[in-house]
Amino acid sequence: MRWGILQRYVATEVLRSFVMAMVALTTILVLFVLVAQASKAGLSPGDMLRLIPLVIPGTVPYTAPVALLFAVSVAYGRLAGDNEVIAVKACGLSAMTIIWPSITMATLISFGLLYMTQDLIPRANHQLTMTLFGEMEANFYKFLRKEREFDRADWPFLIKVRDVLPDNTMVEPIFKHRAAGTTADPNEPKKFDLIVQARSAKLKFDFENRVARIHLVDSETQSSALGAGGGDVSRALINDQILEMPMPDDFKAMVPLKRAQEQTSREIVDNIHKYKQLMKTERAKHAVAAGMWLASGRIDRVDWFHMKSVSIDYAYWDSETAKSQTERYMRSAQAFGPLVFVLIGAPVGILFAKRDFLSAFITCFLPIVLLYYPLLLMGVNLGKEQIIHPMAAMWLGNAVLAVVGVCFAMPPVTRH
Repeated sequence: MRWGILQRYVATEVLRSFVMAMVALTTILVLFVLVAQASKAGLSPGDMLRLIPLVIPGTVPYTAPVALLFAVSVAYGRLAGDNEVIAVKACGLSAMTIIWPSITMATLISFGLLYMTQDLIPRANHQLTMTLFGEMEANFYKFLRKEREFDRADWPFLIKVRDVLPDNTMVEPIFKHRAAGTTADPNEPKKFDLIVQARSAKLKFDFENRVARIHLVDSETQSSALGAGGGDVSRALINDQILEMPMPDDFKAMVPLKRAQEQTSREIVDNIHKYKQLMKTERAKHAVAAGMWLASGRIDRVDWFHMKSVSIDYAYWDSETAKSQTERYMRSAQAFGPLVFVLIGAPVGILFAKRDFLSAFITCFLPIVLLYYPLLLMGVNLGKEQIIHPMAAMWLGNAVLAVVGVCFAMPPVTRH
């Protein structure tokens, strides 16, 4: 369709409202995410500012459709309220003449989102996760520099220092390992079975292996089989050694593996192929081996324990394949959310011309909140549980919204 002055005028009106709504929604959502992360990880205002570029990409698939819905509701509501839609029809043109620019814009935005969800957004999500845990290490040193002591009952070591240098070197640190059976009750005396004193030390968190590694310089260890209660004490001098301190269970739970949301589409496809290949070969290989032993009458040679393990692994691979496929199709379904939102928002905005713009937006948004997003969440569960195919599960919400827009919202507007 040819773009003339009228189409450019409509596109400009929609684009102006879209940009304003996008900025407002993104600001609100980014602040919400940062405040939540700050309360969890103890981030300072400076840390939060550094995280903003990493948080913004992950919010775009959620803010862009709603911002575009608001934009078309406002723009077409104003056009219809000023009788411009009637003027278009009086010239013998269909209302689709002024709706097509928004559909074209929504299509471009959808393909842009599709591109971002394949690589840019997952990388930003992963970098945000790694940055947050990197900030935990920095916050640990900030706390130690201020308090000169780190004493948490759920950590195996109590740490005391004389000072912490700007390069995070601990000066004259003392590490005390809690004896077995030590409780978290502050009223009970603390018992330690190992004490390490050093001239200096540096601590690095290894999040992948869930340990904290301490590099000791000129250190002395004192160990006792009976802890603080007495008994023989042995001493040893060590230098340039690494002391590994396991992280507590609750802290390990906070350090996730690379989630599906942090994997690029290429990584997701590779994982799907890997799991399918494992399901295809591993189970068959062990089944053939067991069949040969059974056929030869040597039942005692069948590794039943390994067979059970392979069966459990097969269920895990099958589940991970479904999760990866669901994530893959959810990205494309979310990316084309703006397009189906416009199919409802534009005609409803025109129909509500004589009312306020907020009513038109709420009239569009309520069915989406009550219908589209529940279908999207339900599709995620149905896809992961393999009740229906992940593609059908994730595109169900888009299909329903498209039918509502094309079959119910559009006809009253497009007819003369």
